[in-house]
Amino acid sequence: MVRALRNSLFGQLFLGAIVVAIILAFLFTGTGGGGSLESECALQVGKSCISPKEYFASFNLIRNRITEKGVKQLQLQKQAALGLVEREALLKEAMVLGISSSQDAVDNEAMQGRAHASLPVAGADRLALSIGMCVPTEAGCAPGTVGIRTVPVKKNGKFNFAVYKRNIQNITGRSPNHFKEMQVKELTASRMRHLIKSQVRVSTEEAFLAYSRARSRVRARIANLSSDWFSRFSRPETEDELTAWSKDHSEELSEAVTAAKEEWPMGCAVVREIVLSTNDETETKEGKALLNKLKVTARSEARFDRAARQYSTKDSASLGGRVTCLYEGAAGSSPEALAAVSRLKKRGDISPVLESSRGLELIQLLGV
Repeated sequence: MVRALRNSLFGQLFLGAIVVAIILAFLFTGTGGGGSLESECALQVGKSCISPKEYFASFNLIRNRITEKGVKQLQLQKQAALGLVEREALLKEAMVLGISSSQDAVDNEAMQGRAHASLPVAGADRLALSIGMCVPTEAGCAPGTVGIRTVPVKKNGKFNFAVYKRNIQNITGRSPNHFKEMQVKELTASRMRHLIKSQVRVSTEEAFLAYSRARSRVRARIANLSSDWFSRFSRPETEDELTAWSKDHSEELSEAVTAAKEEWPMGCAVVREIVLSTNDETETKEGKALLNKLKVTARSEARFDRAARQYSTKDSASLGGRVTCLYEGAAGSSPEALAAVSRLKKRGDISPVLESSRGLELIQLLGV
């Protein structure tokens, strides 16, 4: 019976209809195989599906010529995904508000060689500066330029479609038509970002705080380093090692001692100093109060060292205020400091607050 059905005209039509139905089922449902890149979703935002080809087009536009190491450090794959998710959310709102982008606007951007890709709003300016996707200024990215990649599109100073097509395909792997569809979405999302930002009102205080955070510069004058951490990578020299080294370098040591004799006359004092430069009576009053406080709180050599690094305005601050040798005629010495040091009795003693031509001084004796 089956053979008769298959040999008859009706049977052949019936079997042919079954085959066609199976083929259509495979085409429209994607079952029984991996499916095409266009039918799969690299990202899904609500009912919106972003295909792998569109994701890689956006990622490659963001990446451009960034190295693999840079891609990992900046997490560009994640940034591209977040940017596309935000774009789809913005497009949903744009549809509700009836906002879109015209074909003329997209064509104009293409003729100017500007390709758009969405960057996540959190840290967008910093990321755009890092990967060259904005117009840089002293204050950061120029307004309205975040997420723009420049693409060569001109030949002999004029727009050339062949050049545009070649570069777009090389960078994104998309045809001009598919890329144009993507750019319509990007420009619409960009319009939504500008619309949202235009509704924001920032107080003068908050604006100045943001500006000061972005433009202020801080110089660290002191840092606490743990000896325990460094001890893992080095060890102190023993007496035997120092003795052996001095024997092997005796000539060098003799030359160094001879050269330093003029800076170390007999009986000169080795000290630490904190010197404050003042310009008016107010600064002088505040400086005296600070040094009098330090005289009490920084009595140990270690604390005086830190205070000198933090507050002193002279070059010796980088050495914890240490001066090689204080004697009459030495560079940086003052009569007031010499007189005060002569009255200090033992190591660690600190002078009163001194006023000299150098400013306000506080001296700690280390040895004679």
